[in-house]
Amino acid sequence: MKISALSILGAASLALLIHVAPASAQATRTWVSGVGDDANPCSRTAPCKTFAGAISKTAAGGEINTLDPGGFGALTITKAITIANDGAGEAGVLAAGTNGFVINAAATDKITIRGITFNGVGTGVNGIVFNSGASLSVENVSISGFSNYGILVQPSTAGRVNIQDTTVESNGSGTTGGGVLVRPTGTGSAAVDFSTTRLVNNVLGLRLENSIAGTGAITAAAVDTTAAGNVYSGFVVAQTAGSGAVSLNIDRSASVNNGVGVNLSGTGAVIRVGSSMVTGNGVGINSSTTNLLSYGNNHVDDNTSPGTAMPVIPLK
Repeated sequence: MKISALSILGAASLALLIHVAPASAQATRTWVSGVGDDANPCSRTAPCKTFAGAISKTAAGGEINTLDPGGFGALTITKAITIANDGAGEAGVLAAGTNGFVINAAATDKITIRGITFNGVGTGVNGIVFNSGASLSVENVSISGFSNYGILVQPSTAGRVNIQDTTVESNGSGTTGGGVLVRPTGTGSAAVDFSTTRLVNNVLGLRLENSIAGTGAITAAAVDTTAAGNVYSGFVVAQTAGSGAVSLNIDRSASVNNGVGVNLSGTGAVIRVGSSMVTGNGVGINSSTTNLLSYGNNHVDDNTSPGTAMPVIPLK
């Protein structure tokens, strides 16, 4: 039997295609659209409908992008990923009765969320929950309408969180919940940085808390950040049960028109305040220890009660 050269070439080409393009291959970049379909491969020309549909087709360390405005659904994240809306209009997550994004990633995984709007419409639980992962970056994000917290940081291992150019507004219900809670569990620890962030009209603004018999430390900095119109504290640090130290440095920031401007409790807790404004609050400064410190260059005035005097530490 004679076999032509053309037949051999065709068979070789088919084998090569099967080898380099398996059906289960994941893309490093995928796309979602308000008119997409999760049965699609999530390419730019055939986008998916939801973040949940796209993430299963996106390789670890890859990126999901939005093509146009739309509501793309709640999501559980278990791997390194970037989810980004870089100017395609409002890319929303409507999370009535549930959490928006829940992050249960490995200790080496880095997650970025950029340009996404989260709306709990009053019944959503938390906007973003960070349970585990190496790091989480929240950039240019809006979070509102959640009954518990806009952002809940509760790592069980060491985790770093960066929140910038973000608004966390109108979260919490009654006397519970609020804007951002940082509360590691077990031996978990958290290093959290806020910059150009607004914590507005929540039950409370930012709370750092070591209260679940945790042993890990919490270190945080708030720079160019505003806590305004929160029912209880604008900035609060509390150590009530855990043995890990808790510290917050506030710089070039404002706590305005809250129940309490800056609030500290617990012997292992420290707040340092520099170049910042604390004004229009029910109580300006409240501290149960001498660890709420001022660099001596703050504006603390026009509060209904000035509260506790802050010991001054010299600028160096």
